[in-house]
Amino acid sequence: MNPVLDLRLGELFGRYWDNALTPAEAEELENRLATDPAAREWFRLLVLQAVAVADLPPGSRSREQQSLARVAPVPRDPGARPWDRRNVLRLAGGALAAGVAGVTLGRWVWPNRPSPTSPEWHARLGSVRGNITVRATDGTLHPTDGPVPPGGTVTTNGPSASAVLFYPDGTNVAVTEDSAVTLSADGTQLQLDRGVIAADVRPPLVGRVPLTLFTTETVLTGATGAIVTLSQAATVTEVGVQRGAVNVSAPTGRAFGEVRGGELLTVRADGDTQKQPIRDTPDAYALDLARPWVAGWGTGWAVGHRDSTGDRAVVAPDFWFDPYYQRQMYQIRSDKQWTRGYFRLHSDSVVRVRYRVERPGPGQFCFCVRTPDVRSPDTGMLEWNGTYAPNPTIPGGWRTLEVRAGALIDNKHAPKFGPSWIGFLIIFNTYETDLGLQVAEFRVSPPEASKS
Repeated sequence: MNPVLDLRLGELFGRYWDNALTPAEAEELENRLATDPAAREWFRLLVLQAVAVADLPPGSRSREQQSLARVAPVPRDPGARPWDRRNVLRLAGGALAAGVAGVTLGRWVWPNRPSPTSPEWHARLGSVRGNITVRATDGTLHPTDGPVPPGGTVTTNGPSASAVLFYPDGTNVAVTEDSAVTLSADGTQLQLDRGVIAADVRPPLVGRVPLTLFTTETVLTGATGAIVTLSQAATVTEVGVQRGAVNVSAPTGRAFGEVRGGELLTVRADGDTQKQPIRDTPDAYALDLARPWVAGWGTGWAVGHRDSTGDRAVVAPDFWFDPYYQRQMYQIRSDKQWTRGYFRLHSDSVVRVRYRVERPGPGQFCFCVRTPDVRSPDTGMLEWNGTYAPNPTIPGGWRTLEVRAGALIDNKHAPKFGPSWIGFLIIFNTYETDLGLQVAEFRVSPPEASKS
């Protein structure tokens, strides 16, 4: 991107912000944003700065901020207009994920932005999808699209649930499904209680403190200018850096070192750590039951146990409390590998499962999937829902299920985005009935391999 702002784009932005674009200028701006990535990035930065500056007391603004405030005054009541501000902002998206952050900024900037006389806020919640709750420190429920109360907790529940926290300095934090985050009272800290977040951390405003990210095992500082994914499970934390760098330490002060762009740091609850490059998500995957099964290193499973029958290793369900169904179920459930992903699925990818059961009954195998952009909070489910049945000809014999990924989108939690899909969580489920399920093989093959 050119370091100097294009004067024509700056002029169009000023007229856009003042709601003074003519139809011809609106069309010109939309075309620029639709075809020029550099223009989209400049436009996004101008929007974020204009909102932040408008919320600062006039006496605390720098000379540059005062200039920006004059260029981008607080908009007047829009009334009727021949163009769509949200559509322009959608084209300008990219602060967090294409088409997601942009639409949310449309809601944030217009018309629900706080006035100069509003109480100070530290983060606003937007791009809300699915089951989301916002609670104050006293447990009081708050609206899910607007300012988050000081010390408040944001929780996303169930498949496809997600939201984005927007800070005045332009920092964006995407909160993905089945996650919970708690903000400090002064807004300078954010703790991931469970699940996954993706943070695009921007420099703080003048006089403000940089954002610090926490989990039970880690403290992340110095993330200004970094894109970070943070995953918190029962026994392990993962810190992935897509861009920039972040300093990671334990809450006790023990330093784990710097994690740079393209690196992934895994920290176990016992303090053991492992750092490795973030590999590309493969198109092929096979469950390897011969490898050491260590939770948190990408080879373990959060629910289920490994067993053996004859000369064959298998994995079998455990009876546990499923947070989505809110009851005990027999499940096999992998670690959540958000940053790396287990596999990349295309419509023609082939999923093969070799299993056996002692008795027939309903069940499913399914994958939580995300977009290829690790920063996007958008998720969905690919599901096979059917009947697990014993081998009709060989008692205790194995059966094989083989299905293409494109046939797994006929469900209510199907992704709203097309392939490719990154599978980051694998689940086998027989609900509340123990069918004696054993899985000996789980494999994903790319389209090319399935044709050979």
